[in-house]
Amino acid sequence: MQMYYNSQNETYKTPFGAVSVGTAVSFFIRIYTIHSDDKCYLVVYNQEKEYRRIEMKVAFGDKEKTGFYLNTKFDKVDLYFYYFEFITSQGVFYYGDNEKLLGGEGKTYKHNPKKYQMMVHIDEKVADWYKGGLIYQIFPDRFRRGEDWRECQKNAELKEDFIGNPRIIMQSWNDNSFYPRNSGGGVTRWPFFGGNLNGIKDKLFYLKSLGVSVIYLNPIFSALSNHKYDTWDYMEIDPAFGTNEDFVKLCEEADSMGIRIMLDGVFNHVGAESPYFDRYNNFQTMGACRGKESPYYKWFTFTEFPEKYLGWWGMGDLPEVNEEPDFINYIYDVIVHWMKLGASGFRLDVADELSDEFIEVIRNAAKSVKKDAVILGEVWEDASNKISYGKSRKYFLGKELDSTMNYIFRDEAISYVVGEKDSAEFSQKMFDIYEKYPKENFFSAMNLIGSHDKSRILTQLGEAPRNLTEAEKETYKLSFGSKELAKKRLKILTALQFSVPGVPSIYYGDESGLEGYEDPFNRGTYPWGREDSELSQHYKKLSSIRRNYEVMRTGRFVSESIDGNILCIRRFDNEKAVTVITVINASETISKVARVHIGDDKVLAVDLLTSEDIAIKDDYIKLKLKPLSFQIIYFSEDLNIYDEDVDCTEYSELMDVFNYLSLKNSTKEWQKWPDKDRDTKIALKIKPLHQNFEVFDTLDFFVPYNSFETWAYRESFILNKNGYPLTEGKYPAYNLDKCYELFKKRFAYVAKHNSKVIINEIEKYISYEITDLKGETYEIPGPDRKLFEKTGDLPIYVNKPDLTSVDICNLVKTTSVKIL
Repeated sequence: MQMYYNSQNETYKTPFGAVSVGTAVSFFIRIYTIHSDDKCYLVVYNQEKEYRRIEMKVAFGDKEKTGFYLNTKFDKVDLYFYYFEFITSQGVFYYGDNEKLLGGEGKTYKHNPKKYQMMVHIDEKVADWYKGGLIYQIFPDRFRRGEDWRECQKNAELKEDFIGNPRIIMQSWNDNSFYPRNSGGGVTRWPFFGGNLNGIKDKLFYLKSLGVSVIYLNPIFSALSNHKYDTWDYMEIDPAFGTNEDFVKLCEEADSMGIRIMLDGVFNHVGAESPYFDRYNNFQTMGACRGKESPYYKWFTFTEFPEKYLGWWGMGDLPEVNEEPDFINYIYDVIVHWMKLGASGFRLDVADELSDEFIEVIRNAAKSVKKDAVILGEVWEDASNKISYGKSRKYFLGKELDSTMNYIFRDEAISYVVGEKDSAEFSQKMFDIYEKYPKENFFSAMNLIGSHDKSRILTQLGEAPRNLTEAEKETYKLSFGSKELAKKRLKILTALQFSVPGVPSIYYGDESGLEGYEDPFNRGTYPWGREDSELSQHYKKLSSIRRNYEVMRTGRFVSESIDGNILCIRRFDNEKAVTVITVINASETISKVARVHIGDDKVLAVDLLTSEDIAIKDDYIKLKLKPLSFQIIYFSEDLNIYDEDVDCTEYSELMDVFNYLSLKNSTKEWQKWPDKDRDTKIALKIKPLHQNFEVFDTLDFFVPYNSFETWAYRESFILNKNGYPLTEGKYPAYNLDKCYELFKKRFAYVAKHNSKVIINEIEKYISYEITDLKGETYEIPGPDRKLFEKTGDLPIYVNKPDLTSVDICNLVKTTSVKIL
C-alpha cells in the first residue's frame, strides 16, 4: 500500500510542530490508490490515554482522489501522539512515524505503528532579553579575583573555623588545583583561588565586548565546597564571593550595560554540614540530625536516624530534600529574595528530580517579582517527552520551564564535527527537536558546548586519552598538533552553535583556550594575560554577526545535508526578504565545493566573515570550503536596509567630531593619502551597507585598512548592481560621491539609534579632565579610567546621560581635548 505523510512538511501538517491550545490543525496524508469504500482515520491520544478516532475526508486534485485530509482543533493542553489508520477491502494499514521516531517521513505498518508526537501548550512568551542574547557561564571561584579577595577568603575561613577549616587557599592564580581525598574518594580539603563577585564586576567590560547579555553564575549561596552545590544558607552570598550588597552592585552595574544575571538554584539537596541538616551538630539551631523535633526533620528521609538517610545519588555529603510544604514555601521566599536583589532568573539544577508542582511554584515566585523572569532547567534529554521516575513531565506545557540546557544539540553537534555522525543525522535530530518543542522553548534553548559537568571542549575535540589517572589528568595538556586540530574543530562547532535557533552559551575560558578533563579538572582559572587571541577574536566575530543580523536570532530554520561532511544551516525571514546561511565542511582532509541553492530572487550575496561579494549564478552559489572550515553568507532581495528616512544634516556636526578625533588618533596613516582625497575620506570604520545596527553595537575607530576608502570600494560592488556607474581613479574603482552619500546616511542612522554608544566612543578619546579656553577645569562622564588602565580592557558601552550631538560638538569645539 503506497501512502505518504511528512509531519515536518506543511503540505501535510499545518502549522508546523507544536501548537498552542485551541489552534486549528490541518492534516493531509497522500494515498496513491483510493477506492470508493476506502476510509481513513486519524487516531490520536494523550498522556492520559484519552483516545480519539476521527474520520478524514477525501482530498481531490485534478479530478482525482489524492488522499485524505482533516481540519481539527485540540482544546486540551497535553502531549499528544497520533497515527493514521487506512481501511480498505484488502485489509487495514497504518501509517506512523519512522523507526527512529525522528518525525518527518514515516512508514506504512501492518501492525503496531510508531506514533508521531505533537505538543499542545499554553501560548507563553519567553523574555526577549534572554531569547536574543548570549549566555556566559561563570564558575565564580575561578573567573577573576577582585581587589577584596583576601578579605573575602578570611571571612569564609572565620565562618568555617569550627569545622576545622577544610579549605586550601591557592596563592598563585595560575597554579593547577589539587583535591586531597580520603580512602573512599571523598574530598577532604577544597582548593580555593579567590574568584569573587567583585572580580566579575571588574570584567563586565570584557564580557560586553564579547557580546554577552546574560551571565549564568554557578551557585553563589553560602556553602562549604568551592562548587557550592552543597548549600548552607539559601539567603546569603558565600563570604568567599562577597556579600549580598556586592551582589546588588554587580546586578546594578551589569544591568546598566545591558547584561542580566541568572542564578543557579539547587533545590533538590543541601550540604550535610548546613544548619538545615547539621550532620555533626555544629550549629546552635535545630538541624534535622539534632532530633525529630527539629523544624527541618521532615525535610529529609532517614532510614536509620540519624546516621542513615537518602542522599543525592547516594552521596552522604548531599542529603536529598523532601518537597514538604514548609520547604516549598521557604524556597518561594528564597526566589523572591534574590529576584528583588537583582537576579533576572534561575537555572534549576537537576530539574528532572524536582516535581512539576515544585517547578511551577518556583516559576510563579520569580514572575511575581519580574514578569520577564526566565526559568531554565537542567534536563539532558528530550524535554518534550521526558519521563522521570515513571512520570511524564510537563516542562513545556506553559506553566513550568521557559527552556532547558540543550545537551541534545551539544552531543549531536560534537558527533558531527568529529566525524561520528554525518550532516544528515545532525539535521534529522535537530529538526526532530524543532518539531517537538514549542517554538518559544526551542528558540530559548541554552545551546551549550562546555559546562561544569563536561570535559573542556578543546580537550574533548583534541582527542585527549581517556585512560589517565586522576593525577595525570590534573596536569595533562594537548600536544601542539592535537590542539590545532581541536581549535579548527571548535571554530566550526561554534559557527554551528551561533547559527542554529536558541541562545548560545560560553563556558568561561572556552573562548580563551582553557583545557581540562571532566569535573573537577574542567574548572581551571581563567587565563588572564595568557588568552588564545585567535579563539577570542573568533568568538567575538561570531557574536557580532549574530547580534547584527536579526534573522540569525529570530529567523525560521532549516538544516540541510549537502553531502556527508557538508552541512548548511539556513535562517530566513520571508517578510524581510533576507537569508543567512552557514555552510560547514567537517572533513579533516578534503576540500569541498558546496553548491547552495538560494532562489532566483536574491540580488545580494556577501560573505560576512570577509565582507566580500559572492557571485550569484542563476539560483545558486558555489562555495569552496577547505577542510574544517565554514562560511557565513548573507542574501537579500532588497538593498534598502533603512526602515525610515534619517536627516543626515542633523548629525553632520557629530560626524565632524568623529572625523577630528579619528584623524588625531591616526595621523601617520592619514598622511599616506593624497591631499585631494582628505576632504572626502572619513577615517572611521563603518559596517557594510547590508548590516542592521542595534543599540549597544560599537562603531570602531580608524585602524589601518579600515577606512571610508575601503568601505566605499566594498560597497561599490553593491551600488554597481543597482545602476550606479563606477569611476576610475588612483585607487580601485568606486563611486566616491554616491558612496559618501550612503556613508553619511549610514552614519546618521547609527547616530540616531546608538547615541549613547557614540558618546561613549568619543569619551574614550577624551581625558577625564577637560580644560576650556578660559582655563576652567571640569569632568565629563566617561568610562572608569582607573579600571581601563589596570586591566587593559576596552570598554564598549557605558550607560551615559542623554547628551545630544550638539552638546558633544560644543564640548569638543570649546575645550582643549587630550587624545589618549
